[in-house]
Order: sequence, then C-alpha cells, then structure tokens
Amino acid sequence: MYYLKQSGLVLTVLVGLVSCSALTHRPEAPIVSLSDIKFSKMGLLEQNLILTLRLKNPNDYSLPLRGLNYVLKLNGHEFAEGVSASRVTIAPYGEAMIDVNVISNFFSIFKQLKGLSGKESLKYSLSGKIGLVNKAFKLPFSRKGELSF
Repeated sequence: MYYLKQSGLVLTVLVGLVSCSALTHRPEAPIVSLSDIKFSKMGLLEQNLILTLRLKNPNDYSLPLRGLNYVLKLNGHEFAEGVSASRVTIAPYGEAMIDVNVISNFFSIFKQLKGLSGKESLKYSLSGKIGLVNKAFKLPFSRKGELSF
C-alpha cells in the first residue's frame, strides 16, 4: 500500500512537471530576411513600399504566425516601419514568403539615394517582433544583410 501511494505521488509530480514545461516552452524565433523591396505608392511626403520577407522556421514543429511589427534600417539609418496582421503557418524546418507594407518619408528616401552615389550594395537591418497564434508572448527577430544592385 505504501509503495502504491509513493508511486502515485511520483507520477503526480512528473505529470505536473511535464505540464509546466509544456506551458512555458518558448519556440525559437523564425529567421527573417529581406528578399525584395518594391514601391507601391508615391506621395510628396510619404511613400508606401512592399517588402517581401522570407521566414524560415528553425523548429521541428509548425509555427502559426498571427502578425508582426518591424523596422527597416538602410546603411544604419531608419528607413521605414510597419505592422502586418498577416497569418501564415510555417512548416517544420520550412520557409514562407510574405509581402508586408511599410511607410517611409521623402527625407528618408532622399538621404538613402544621396548616399548611394558610386556604391554597388546597400546594408540593411531588419528587426521587430512576431506574434504567434494562441500565445501571449512575441518572438523578437533581428537580421542584418546586404542588398546588391
């Protein structure tokens, strides 16, 4: 009888520990990189651009995304920012491409064009946070790269 009580207690503790670890399990953030930039709408003071982002899932399970916010810097200067409510599920160890809108202003674009004189590439930094379906937390991401033209 004593053995059964002890076994039951051990089993209860193990189930509790497994349940707690499942609740606090935090997935690895997707790897986000910039694939393309397109102009969407040009105004005198504000420009809308479409960024194509490549999202790679480093986890061994699907990641259902429910949106993201992001800031794009070019050559170390803030260029554009945006939010997206895009919902996409990335397969385990898979990738997905999404188009997101960003807003920039004339002065940011002018500053970048002025600095491009004679250069063949543009350094970028993309950072933000990704929301997951049914999760209260957001996963931060940050990526630096270079665009050649």
